[in-house]
Amino acid sequence: MSAYSLPSLPGLLPEVERVVTYATTVHATISGKEQRTTWQSTPRKTYRLRYGVLREGVTVSASGAPWHGMSEVAALQSVFDTHKGQWDSFSYTDPLTTSSVTVRFVEDSVTWTRIVPGAWTCEFELIEVK
Repeated sequence: MSAYSLPSLPGLLPEVERVVTYATTVHATISGKEQRTTWQSTPRKTYRLRYGVLREGVTVSASGAPWHGMSEVAALQSVFDTHKGQWDSFSYTDPLTTSSVTVRFVEDSVTWTRIVPGAWTCEFELIEVK
């Protein structure tokens, strides 16, 4: 797991959708009764993050952080590049419980949408790693 995590961007809180999932199987037997199986004892969480406006011209001033001096856009792209998409895990603070969880990117891609020159939206998913 990498020590490099998502940057805290002052004044820019992402919209977060938290999905909790269990792995279960339900199927009917010959007699017509259901047979249920659970494959894990604790749920796995997925976080969908959407940043409404990220600016190219505003630098992140987190002293000592790897993204110090980068623009908001470059800071998030740097985290993605450092972890090579879903290859490496890192810590993330669950906004509901405020506890630290180990996560990785769900995909090897991040969606960037330009709103106007110099302003972007960004969205991606993180999944808890046990």
